[in-house]
Amino acid sequence: MTNQRQEGWIRSLAAEVKCNVDATIFKDQGCYGIDMCLTGDRGEFMRAKTAWYRGLSQPNEAEARGLKEARKWLGTLRYTSVSIELDCKQWLTTSLAISTPNPRSTLF
Repeated sequence: MTNQRQEGWIRSLAAEVKCNVDATIFKDQGCYGIDMCLTGDRGEFMRAKTAWYRGLSQPNEAEARGLKEARKWLGTLRYTSVSIELDCKQWLTTSLAISTPNPRSTLF
């Protein structure tokens, strides 16, 4: 059995909102940005938010800040069912190793 990463859009559960979070680092400008986009269970756009920060950050740190900001933002919107999607494998692997007794555990 091979372990292949499946890419592409995955439909949310019924009545669930999906929040895609991404960070981008602009070395030449000395800053980084975080983008958050909410879509409904049919993939329809609902709302989005961006944030900019001065200074440079490692990709996993920028993604972690994106998760923190997304959770704060989502808390103000009062949705009952939200899944958050990140694309930084390094951050996810590090977080799992720290937060779970078995580093081989996964969220999926």
